[in-house]
Amino acid sequence: MTKQWHGGKGSKRRNSNDEAYADNWDKIFGKKEDVMPHLKYLEDALEEIRDDFEKIADEKNEKDD
Repeated sequence: MTKQWHGGKGSKRRNSNDEAYADNWDKIFGKKEDVMPHLKYLEDALEEIRDDFEKIADEKNEKDD
C-alpha cells in the first residue's frame, strides 16, 4: 500500500505582510477613533428623538385628563 497525500492542511501560516493587512483594514473599516465622533452624534440625535416623544406623550396625556 502506498502513502497518499493528505491534502497539505496544517497549522503553518502563509507568508503575509501584517502591516499592509492592518493598513488596508483601517482603510476599509476606519480606525476606532474615526468612528467614535459618529457614535456620539447618533447618541445625541437619539436623545433628542426620545425627548420629543416624551413631550408628545405628555401633551397627549394632558389633553386626555
